[in-house]
Amino acid sequence: MPRILLVLLLALAPLAAAGHGPTVHLDADAVQPARLELERGEAVHFVNRSDVTLRVVGADDAWKSPELPAGGAGWHLPFPFPGTFAYTLEGTPSVGGEIVVKPAE
Repeated sequence: MPRILLVLLLALAPLAAAGHGPTVHLDADAVQPARLELERGEAVHFVNRSDVTLRVVGADDAWKSPELPAGGAGWHLPFPFPGTFAYTLEGTPSVGGEIVVKPAE
């Protein structure tokens, strides 16, 4: 199931690029906000504010961003399904957060 989710999320990523939702700021030692709540279908805009290249990785490698160069590189990821999605920075498992996608009402 995680691989199917990965394929769906990556397939929908270009659709979210035109208008992104909330932003998660990435630093080498922290992410802000560490917990983010979304409506189903919203996209998150991950932005690297650090001075090193970073990559965001979903729990169990369910999804992975491209390398985000230092100084403001960004990436959009839509979340079309409800649930809680944990992520970390590649190579730094103690730095990460979670995206909580609320079910449609």
